[in-house]
Amino acid sequence: MEISSENTQHNFLLIICCIIIFCGLLFMLVGPGIGVTVGTCGSDEIQMTHTTDIEPSYAASLLKEYGEPEPEPAPDPLPVMQYPLQKEVIDTLVDREQIAVSEDSIIGLYEFPDSRLLLIDKDTSVEEILETGEDTRIHVLPKELVGDFQLGVNDTGTAQQGMFHSSTEQHILVQRIDLALPGPGNETAPLYIVKKSGTEHLLNPDKTPLATVSTAGTFYVLYGERVERIVSSSYVIPNPSWTLCLERVEISGEGTTMGELKYTLKFARGSERILRAYLITTGAHIQVHDTNMQTSTSQWTSRDSIGCSC
Repeated sequence: MEISSENTQHNFLLIICCIIIFCGLLFMLVGPGIGVTVGTCGSDEIQMTHTTDIEPSYAASLLKEYGEPEPEPAPDPLPVMQYPLQKEVIDTLVDREQIAVSEDSIIGLYEFPDSRLLLIDKDTSVEEILETGEDTRIHVLPKELVGDFQLGVNDTGTAQQGMFHSSTEQHILVQRIDLALPGPGNETAPLYIVKKSGTEHLLNPDKTPLATVSTAGTFYVLYGERVERIVSSSYVIPNPSWTLCLERVEISGEGTTMGELKYTLKFARGSERILRAYLITTGAHIQVHDTNMQTSTSQWTSRDSIGCSC
């Protein structure tokens, strides 16, 4: 019996369809395990850590670089308590003294056995509100300049970063106040205000702007003890041709000997994507090797989508 050519073609097409379906299922199930991915967006996280083998000390500090004498050992007050943990107490003190403040300007509150000490950053000075029983007093502590360091784009030059170029400006400002601690003896404790910023200018290959990114923060350092508080003032100005898909600030290390501020951004233009992370740090001894801003990047082109979507 002869098989018609029509039946032969039908069976052939059926076999081809089965093979295509089988390959598709195999790709979906096995593909990720062999490194094949359906999309190419990737993770929105870049792991960055601060490590150094330099022993923190006055000899390796910015204070020595700036000619600031090493501070005398001071009584170690309890770690500062930040606004969210003592909101009611801080609001009561601020309202009683009729002081206009923002949450970022509140450095924190020190609790002593029979008194409280609230610190508020007022740009050129720090105000102490000391509460002892029913009595409240305000001390204005002017900020003393310790050192001011700037590095412009002309000093750093322009570096090739894959599909884009970049140049960076750096600014580090160190100021000092001496906290007047409650109790007998008129004891003080040195608190340093370290303002750091690294401003990166990202350029397209044709040197047109891609974005300007400023990773900036203020670190309040009880010298030799810990980083008490970190406040971010980071910002980004993307070029209109690029879409800002992600902006994230992560602060860690408050109350420890090493404070970190990480700024992560994701840009997209068409199917192009750039994930860029920045890290600035300050230690309890305000170390010289913490002056450089760390950067890391991941970039790719998506095969199947445009813009921020994957």
